[in-house]
Amino acid sequence: MVDRVSPSPARRREERARPSNPEFGHALRPLREWRGLNQRQLASRAEVDASTISRLESGGRGVSREVVVRLAHALDASDDQYGDLLKAAGFLPDQAAVLLEEPDLARLSQLLADTALSPADRQTLRDYLRLALAHAAALGYRIPSASLFDLDAAPSEEA
Repeated sequence: MVDRVSPSPARRREERARPSNPEFGHALRPLREWRGLNQRQLASRAEVDASTISRLESGGRGVSREVVVRLAHALDASDDQYGDLLKAAGFLPDQAAVLLEEPDLARLSQLLADTALSPADRQTLRDYLRLALAHAAALGYRIPSASLFDLDAAPSEEA
């Protein structure tokens, strides 16, 4: 399972008021039904008001990241389901979602974020990634800008 670390208070305020989004309801309802829960049961498990679940599923209410995390926990969501909920709520950019859908890249990302990985080993892995990109370019593929995914960025020390 993905670590579901609560965001900082400043980040929570920043992400608190997402606009209403029917896509989130389209992701939430089937997952709730698949778990065999009614709206009231899910609300109780997630410690939110039952009317909140109804409004989320109908697209009449926006959702905070904190509530997405609570719903994912209440639904015992898999990593993929959690990612789907985050994406539907607008908290996961499309490019990041694509990376998470590729199992090897998701595992590599977790490895690069591991604080136990030595700086030398982290650099070696980044060099291999650059080599793979250079190979793709040599084969004639267009390599997108690294603006979103900077391989030289230091790993986050937050856990």
